[in-house]
Amino acid sequence: MMKKTISAMAVMLITGVFAYGQSELTLESAVSHALEHKVEAVKAQLDIKNSEYQIEEVRANALPQINGSAGLTYNAILQKMALNMGGQTTVIEMGVPWQTTATLQLDQQIFNMAVFEGLKAAKNTREFYLINAELTEEQIIEKVANSYYEMFKTKSQIKTIESTIGNTTRIRDVLSSLYENGLAKKNRSGQDECCAQ
Repeated sequence: MMKKTISAMAVMLITGVFAYGQSELTLESAVSHALEHKVEAVKAQLDIKNSEYQIEEVRANALPQINGSAGLTYNAILQKMALNMGGQTTVIEMGVPWQTTATLQLDQQIFNMAVFEGLKAAKNTREFYLINAELTEEQIIEKVANSYYEMFKTKSQIKTIESTIGNTTRIRDVLSSLYENGLAKKNRSGQDECCAQ
């Protein structure tokens, strides 16, 4: 009983999987699939994203730059120095046990032609990649559309050839029937074709 249940479930699973095996491919779905998965299209989108990052990097050079640092030092053993004052020797500790330092620096470029030229170049690069992406998409769409219509043209040619083969077969059968009934004679060339009298 268990084997029958497992077999029935396996058959249902397999037929369910094959039921969704093929679906009709439309031109729109073919184009969208190609634009999403074609390497050139993906690369073009990544180039656009990279150009955005380049613009941000160049723009960051024109923004204020803030640098800061801090330090904390503990001197466990302080240096001692012996001083002679009026005949008495006195030992004095030099320094402090805890020492802190902090620095903050703010830089702003007022005018730097290299930054402005870099921004122009980065924007031009971005425009180039946008145009390149559009061109790539148009080329992909054209290739997919041409292939799609070639497929329909080939299907139509196959139907025409099948129809021609069917018509030729029917004509051959009619001529054979005419020959068998004495209404046609066989060709001299020895072929299986018959000619009407």
